[in-house]
Amino acid sequence: MEEKLLKQEVILDATDIKLLNMEKKINKEEVIPNIVERLRMVEKLVEEALILNTAGSVAFTASLSNNYQVYADEIIKFDKVWVNIGDGYDPESGVFTAPKSGLYLVSNTIRSYGKDFQQCSLWLNDKSTVFSAGSSSSSGTLNILMMIIKGDRICIKSFEDFKKVIYGHSFSMFSAFLINN
Repeated sequence: MEEKLLKQEVILDATDIKLLNMEKKINKEEVIPNIVERLRMVEKLVEEALILNTAGSVAFTASLSNNYQVYADEIIKFDKVWVNIGDGYDPESGVFTAPKSGLYLVSNTIRSYGKDFQQCSLWLNDKSTVFSAGSSSSSGTLNILMMIIKGDRICIKSFEDFKKVIYGHSFSMFSAFLINN
């Protein structure tokens, strides 16, 4: 019995030493950086997995970060890019060039500023397709399924007689994604 008690005391002493060492490490912040480093590694792995999961996909969403003065027959340049899988959207030109052929869902919302009346259209290459309109701070929205061929270009353009301000701050957006190729 005495021998068992002695073994238990040795075990308790060893446990106390381990706890004291852990407390010293925590106090010296040796454990915390390791945890932060591990969390960063996990975040990186998750990001890499998401990228791998989108391989072969095509999608973009962009919005206007600020109010935007648009003139007649102008391509609207949505400058805040949220997603650009496949790198088809160019915020400098406001044009999406399809990196793959297939069926796409294209969407656009433009919010008029103040009492202005806004009219815009979706262009496929050099041809106007569908339109949106809104007035008095309302939004015009268009959604369309389109067969788009690799290299085709789509954009949102103002009407010929249009000279208005479009509401920014992410109220006005342009998106497209490949549904099936």
